[in-house]
Amino acid sequence: MKKIIITSLIIATTAFGDFTLNSKLEKFELLDQFDKTHMISKETKKLIFAYKKDTGHLVKDFLSTKESNYLSSKSAYYIADVSAMPSFIRWFALDALDDYNYPILLIEDDEISAKYKDEKNIDKIVVLTLDNLEIKNIQYTQDLKTLQDILENK
Repeated sequence: MKKIIITSLIIATTAFGDFTLNSKLEKFELLDQFDKTHMISKETKKLIFAYKKDTGHLVKDFLSTKESNYLSSKSAYYIADVSAMPSFIRWFALDALDDYNYPILLIEDDEISAKYKDEKNIDKIVVLTLDNLEIKNIQYTQDLKTLQDILENK
């Protein structure tokens, strides 16, 4: 019985949100704030995840200083997990995102959130570097300078 419980816990933590080096993501689609579908595919090089309001604001502050095509020029996507927001607040928050000139892919579903949420680093910006959907690097930050360095490959 212990082996079954331990095996189940290991599977649950590796399959849901604990990113690991050299693991492979499956292709997936998310809508942005303009209801446009974006495909995370083998061409994607970086995924920037923000799970909390504060880290979302840091990413916003960073991207607001860049050209509107900055993310696409890096083959990168910014993904904001808004699934934990109460629906009434989410409605106002998502409406405000229309003012940004770059796409913000949104995780609104709890199941998808559980699959990609890194609970241990929920208060940090998480950046995955990918090669053909394989995770080659995982970096965490809480400041703009480090985020810039990560995205500029420094």
